[in-house]
Amino acid sequence: MELLYNMTNKNKIPEIYNTLFICSYIFYDENLYKINPLTTNLEYETLEYDLEISDYLYKNELLYALGLKDYTEEIINEKIKKLYNIIFIEDNDIHINNNIKDNLELIMKNLASSINCNDLEIGFILLFSYHLFHITHICLIELINTGVIDPKNMDILNMTISQFNEKSNT
Repeated sequence: MELLYNMTNKNKIPEIYNTLFICSYIFYDENLYKINPLTTNLEYETLEYDLEISDYLYKNELLYALGLKDYTEEIINEKIKKLYNIIFIEDNDIHINNNIKDNLELIMKNLASSINCNDLEIGFILLFSYHLFHITHICLIELINTGVIDPKNMDILNMTISQFNEKSNT
């Protein structure tokens, strides 16, 4: 599938990650719905929340983003690791702004340290967890297509991580 711009042989991201959709699982989880930048201005009181539907959609949307058919954690993690390597390690056509790269590395470091780890790749995998994927996906769309991430979306990602860490510590 050809994504939003012409690809060269060096850019392998379209084979690994689909940027052509917006996550919908957040519409069934009130807490996520309220913080997502695409939904903050919408009326949410009229929605019917269902965490089972939200979880089902999250898993399917994660598979769709990664181009997978079966929800197998090991295979999902391997695909996310490939994406990490393509974005942060290998030579590719994505020219990430240094400030964005530094901010993302700090986020990944903080996520990894939250589970007593110092591996940035593990921090990147954690960005695909249920409570972060809807924001991570928006950030990846921007990063893959432009090399930058809107500061507002980076702030929302950081805020979401902080809120989750606060809930986990209580």
